[in-house]
Amino acid sequence: MDGDYSFGYEEAFEQLMDKFSRPANPYVKLEALHEMWTLVATSLNSSRDTPLLSEARLRHSMDGIYRRNSLQTCQQRRKSSDDQTPTPSSPGLSPAEAPSGLSIDAAMNETQITNTLRDLIQKYQPRTLFRDLQFISSFVPSDILNKTESGTAFLQFSLAALKLKDDVCNSMIEIADKIVCDELAQRHRHSHPISYDFSPKVGNGIKDAANMWIVTAREGNPVAQRELAILYLTHPHLLRPVTLPLTKPGDTFKAEVMYRRDQDSKSDPQNMCLALHWMQLSAAGGDELAKNWLKERQEFESIS
Repeated sequence: MDGDYSFGYEEAFEQLMDKFSRPANPYVKLEALHEMWTLVATSLNSSRDTPLLSEARLRHSMDGIYRRNSLQTCQQRRKSSDDQTPTPSSPGLSPAEAPSGLSIDAAMNETQITNTLRDLIQKYQPRTLFRDLQFISSFVPSDILNKTESGTAFLQFSLAALKLKDDVCNSMIEIADKIVCDELAQRHRHSHPISYDFSPKVGNGIKDAANMWIVTAREGNPVAQRELAILYLTHPHLLRPVTLPLTKPGDTFKAEVMYRRDQDSKSDPQNMCLALHWMQLSAAGGDELAKNWLKERQEFESIS
């Protein structure tokens, strides 16, 4: 039975991921996501059903996909003289889009589908993943994204992409923390008891960790934002000025901080502004250590 029943899921997923990545048309991208989502659900169902039932569902699903593709191809040939972007009423993807022939089991765990999509994204690594998702979000009407099965596929695929991004960011933070711990341990072994400066060789690891914190902080990770703020306070010479994307300079480099002259000659108003910028973002993201730091700073300023 195993020899008679086999379907090339890997090849199909690869083709659909290529179909999602290559075309510029957001409707084609959305259609590819819908077909991929349908195929994922079918592959998950196949692990619970008998082979014959799974094969029937799969063929019914793929027949529906191929019929839509054939219809769209024929209509595109008829309109080959026109170079127009498909509208919401285009036959390839209508607002009242019918299911592709597969009735997704209501008991199917959505988390399971999302995790499978996440694994597919990690495996095939589409280069313009978030740009392509932004194309769909920007140019496909909300009625299609909110009221059709394709919209559900888009939502779960987007959740899978965000989940993978969070996993990558968390891994980078763990690596950065390990680098810092190793560097501090090496510093403790090799430095003179009175000297506390980083040697150039030892400091390279801290710079690598700082670059990882910069990447993950700009992606909105509260832990990385807090660590980056601390680094601006302790070792600003290892960092370049970096803010959250699309942040106005006036919101970061505030006049009351920039023109303040403290007694400590080592304090740099620019570095303090950057530290406050990232610490406030970290606190807004729910980091308790950042909240406590800001609270203590506010209490100290009220006393002084």
